[in-house]
Amino acid sequence: MRSWKEISSSAATLCARLSSTASMLVIQGIAKRRMTPAEFGLWAILLSINLFTNGLDMGFQFTLGIRLAALGARGRETEEECRETFLSVIFLQALIVIVDSLIVLFVFPHLPWAHWFKIADPLLAAETVRLMPIATVVMIGTLPIGLVWTVFFAYHEIKLASYLVAFSNAFQTIAFIVCVYWFRLPSLDAFSSLVLVYFGLNLIQGVVLTAYVFIRRGWRFSCIPPARMVAIIRSLARNSFYAFFHTINGILGSILGPIISGFVSGLTAAGDFLLIQKLFSFLASTHLAILSPVAPFVTRESHAGNWDAVRQRLRVCLLEVWPAFFFGLGGLVLLAHPLIIRLWAGDTIRDYRLAGLLLLWACVTGFVNTYSVFLNSLGLVKIQAILAFILILPSILLPALFSRWFGVLGIPLGMVVCSLPAIFIWPIYTRRALRLQLHRT
Repeated sequence: MRSWKEISSSAATLCARLSSTASMLVIQGIAKRRMTPAEFGLWAILLSINLFTNGLDMGFQFTLGIRLAALGARGRETEEECRETFLSVIFLQALIVIVDSLIVLFVFPHLPWAHWFKIADPLLAAETVRLMPIATVVMIGTLPIGLVWTVFFAYHEIKLASYLVAFSNAFQTIAFIVCVYWFRLPSLDAFSSLVLVYFGLNLIQGVVLTAYVFIRRGWRFSCIPPARMVAIIRSLARNSFYAFFHTINGILGSILGPIISGFVSGLTAAGDFLLIQKLFSFLASTHLAILSPVAPFVTRESHAGNWDAVRQRLRVCLLEVWPAFFFGLGGLVLLAHPLIIRLWAGDTIRDYRLAGLLLLWACVTGFVNTYSVFLNSLGLVKIQAILAFILILPSILLPALFSRWFGVLGIPLGMVVCSLPAIFIWPIYTRRALRLQLHRT
């Protein structure tokens, strides 16, 4: 019997995830209404780059959360070890920020952005060259402070974390709206200022929350002996890399559409692609948010030996939740996407072929995510990471190649093709894990 505490924590987590999605939908709608088509296309590409930079933590955020949770379960005597572990990963992420930022600052100013995205306006082309490296460095800078959420979840402060996520999303949305009208878009200088303020706020909020965690836990911010830091990082590295390869493939699937469409047809096409994709990535994100509260119970039931309950949860998620979500709600979104985009972003976009392929991509993503949530809950990440690593290059090349043959329609088609191996391997692997009662701690 689930306690009220468990139910309320799951509900808080779900609401926090949905608040993130809702915040992005509001921001995208306002951005589309206030920016020029070319600016909105560049905005879409910058958001895609931001998603990619968020994944450059090399998987240490995932393993840090597990390590802190394991240490916290042993009581107050492990607080110093928790502090050292958290700081060690922060310093590692700071090193990653320095290396990545230097690469960006040396390489990005020399890339042919105007040629790649078919920017005809010389002023916008020059501004893009100036803006890209600065904005990307700001995005990368959030890596160390992005670790803060692992502390809340490791110490089972799930409701507090959920409230902070919701507050951060609301603050970010309100700040974006104020800046849009304060800077008086559309204007090229105003656009650049808005971009830097938006991504800079992510950095500022992360710093404030990290300081709050240190104060709340009573931790000191200090240097760690190098040998101790290296030992901690080495103990986390193997599983971290598994987690990195497992997640980066999904990130690539989410970001390549606007970028490749920008290469194929220019910035305006990138913005249009983003709007249609967001409708269906919203479905996939919301579906994953609904599944997320299931994960802790799968872990608990598997460790308790209650495998019948795990199988029943899988059947419900696969045979009831997934088809209702994507065939039912997804079908309605497909039919009504011109009206939805008109009400949401104030633009007239009607492309049933592209919307249909993106719905197919969302269906495949939801199907794979259903199995992936269960495998992650059982601690079976290695095989997923290996397959994800194998598919990294095809995930980039196939959408780009198909776009040459089929235009913008080739992008979601390539994304679906890259997901086909997981459609067959994940169910087989999950059923084997349930039959053999496999799980990892």
